Amino acid sequence: MRNLACLMVGCVALVTPAVADESARTLPADGTWVRYFATAGVARPDETILHYTYSLVGTKTVNDQVCRWVEMKTEVRNVAYSEIVKLLIPERELLEGKTPVKSLVRGWTKMNDDPVQSMLEKESIDDAEYWYGWTTLVYPGPQRDAKVVRHPRIVEYQDDRLDIAEGREMTYTASRRDASNGNTYPIVIEAAYWTHPKVPLGWASAKLRVEYRRNDSLLRVGTCESSVQAFGIDAKSALPDHD
Repeated sequence: MRNLACLMVGCVALVTPAVADESARTLPADGTWVRYFATAGVARPDETILHYTYSLVGTKTVNDQVCRWVEMKTEVRNVAYSEIVKLLIPERELLEGKTPVKSLVRGWTKMNDDPVQSMLEKESIDDAEYWYGWTTLVYPGPQRDAKVVRHPRIVEYQDDRLDIAEGREMTYTASRRDASNGNTYPIVIEAAYWTHPKVPLGWASAKLRVEYRRNDSLLRVGTCESSVQAFGIDAKSALPDHD
């Protein structure tokens, strides 16, 4: 189910250190997780209601490169749908690379009760970047060109209130080519987000605008907005047998 909600949810929940700046040189420890509440849609901004959780669930050395397992679990509340995405990416690419998924070592996906699928068995690296590149957008590498915006935001969750003086804005683009008809399908994501030191992974709040195109023609525009619900340091992989 690669629909608006799934694509946009990933974009909103992208993983980053709590203080997102160009000088970041480390990622949070394995076990760090954050859960969000989000609404997304095309015709209406609340067509789809979701919870999603991002986690760092492991470290592995491959070809002398330190790599990190990052996992996202999406649960759609008003549709019977869930998805788990698990990616192994060199840590250096997450910290410094513009497109970390292009350095994907391996990845796994599971939708609802379907069997776990190997990401690169049926898709090229370019396809993986199109479908899953958004999962890394706010790591320090892809975030390098984000611009500070002087728009304060208040985020309330549980019994706490976060007063955030400024946010950041960035644009992400990706495309894939359909070999059966020769068409190219670009997506353009404009993201505004607000981070806070209390939130150990990801951001406190975010707003997205997503354009879906076919060649040079605009097909549709969707929006998504999310806020943090909870976070912690005891995450375990939902796909422990796929490492």
